[in-house]
Amino acid sequence: MKTIIVGAGIAGLSAARHLKARGLEVLVVEASPFIGGRVRSAAVGDSLVGIGATWIHHPNGNPIAMLCDEFGLDRAKFDLSNLSAFQQLHDKTRLDEASSTLVRTIEDDFWEHFNPEGAQLGESAADLISCYFDALPHDIAHLRARALILNALETELCAPAELIGASNFVAQTQPYDGGDEIIAGGYSALVDCIATGVALRLSWPVARMSQTSSCVEVIGIDGTVETAAYVIVTVPLGVLKANTIRFEPTPPESIGFAIDKIGFGVFEKVVLQFKERWWTTQSTPNGMHFLSDTTFRYWLDISHLARCPTLVAHVAGPPAENLSSTPDMRVSDALTALHAHFDVVPPSTAAFATTWQADPWTRGGYSRLPPGVDGRLIDDLAQPFGRVVLAGEHTSRWRYGYVDGAMESGVRAAKQIIGLAAG
Repeated sequence: MKTIIVGAGIAGLSAARHLKARGLEVLVVEASPFIGGRVRSAAVGDSLVGIGATWIHHPNGNPIAMLCDEFGLDRAKFDLSNLSAFQQLHDKTRLDEASSTLVRTIEDDFWEHFNPEGAQLGESAADLISCYFDALPHDIAHLRARALILNALETELCAPAELIGASNFVAQTQPYDGGDEIIAGGYSALVDCIATGVALRLSWPVARMSQTSSCVEVIGIDGTVETAAYVIVTVPLGVLKANTIRFEPTPPESIGFAIDKIGFGVFEKVVLQFKERWWTTQSTPNGMHFLSDTTFRYWLDISHLARCPTLVAHVAGPPAENLSSTPDMRVSDALTALHAHFDVVPPSTAAFATTWQADPWTRGGYSRLPPGVDGRLIDDLAQPFGRVVLAGEHTSRWRYGYVDGAMESGVRAAKQIIGLAAG
């Protein structure tokens, strides 16, 4: 029994590994020249930097962390909880320590009282933020805390707060804990381990697939055909929305409806390296929020990971829609944004900018639930139709948007294929 897996990201490779371990024939086909999908790393100067997913969020009990242990990959802590420690003011000055502490206290209180389970299906993250802050003083500390929370939510979930459903937070459970970690060597190190021994065909985009009662023909855009008993499709939700791959026969209406209604956001990064770490003298990993900039407003200092002075701008949701079209222009615009906040910004020594939304094989970042969209639609995406099964983070009911959700969806799809073959 041969299974073709479309997409060599974490979901596809995890499915292949599971099937291969049970002695089944597997071929993974990938449209791009790379494996890893949206968890790739890229060379920036002399460093290897994650240009897609980067962290293991909540590593304790997390299957990604356990897989790292199995492969002997080291992990390092990366504290994402102190990003408000360096808040750049409009007049190019930093908040003093007392003001920063007050803002963090307000942020902590917001999250402590944040109760999406009590929200209506049609309510948005913006509604929940307004519900909390509208009754409080409108002084600078509360306004700044509100802006930071809004910035963090929109960046993390790739969309304006008005388009992030309150149910988004209910549907994503947190079965794990332990803060945030980075894999030594980045996610590419894990991808390479998972892909070991897996049959791969790269640079082979799929145009359509036609299934009968006995097999599935997978046809590349070059016209060549591969035939298998079953197929697992792990392409991103954005690719499914774009109808890049034609299915014959058409998937059930429930799957088409889910593809249409589940949200898929934009997430881009701009990596800048410098000769010196000029932006702060603090020795701990840190980040910056620029509340007066509408595009490059969320930055991380990953110097300790890149082993040279490195800043990464995370641009998601509404700001990402306004990015320049080419990587060089994005780098130039990011440097211009820094110049607006600092008196002196030295030239960068190396740079890299992603273009995930423009990439026809990704079309964006990752999925979310808009207001009014029930998380049970994700379950519909995970149902087999004939000899075809979908996988990927967008099919993980409780961990969509997470790498561990993508990985577990691949294993789930592999088990469904085994069940279909046995039945």
